[in-house]
Amino acid sequence: MPTQIKLPSLGENIESGDVLSILVSEGDVVAKDQDLLELETDKATMPVPSPQAGRIVKVLISEGQTVPVGAALFEIEAESGAAAKPKRDEGAKASAEAPVAPAKEKPQYTPQAEAAADETAAVAEQLEEPEETPPPRRP
Repeated sequence: MPTQIKLPSLGENIESGDVLSILVSEGDVVAKDQDLLELETDKATMPVPSPQAGRIVKVLISEGQTVPVGAALFEIEAESGAAAKPKRDEGAKASAEAPVAPAKEKPQYTPQAEAAADETAAVAEQLEEPEETPPPRRP
């Protein structure tokens, strides 16, 4: 039996958010903590992750909609129910699982993330270019 995924608390004094984009469609199989949608509040833009693994049965919201905390966003059938679906060929299985990877690859911009990336690139550059030292002299 499908259960509802509701909008969790977004922080102190935040009572609603605007749906920027919906990252899944009806029929998609999602993993626990996979981002389902991006939400904008007056303080920030944030992803809303799935609280459980399963198959999205119904999308209850639309892009541009203002959604209050506690409102139903999706209906999801638990992972065991998703496994009971009829067999799919490998191509269909791969395409159903494809949304998982792009959602995790999508970086969230923050000044701290940019600084960390710059620092990592500088360290990698130093490791790639060894210092030139003259060969030891032989007597």
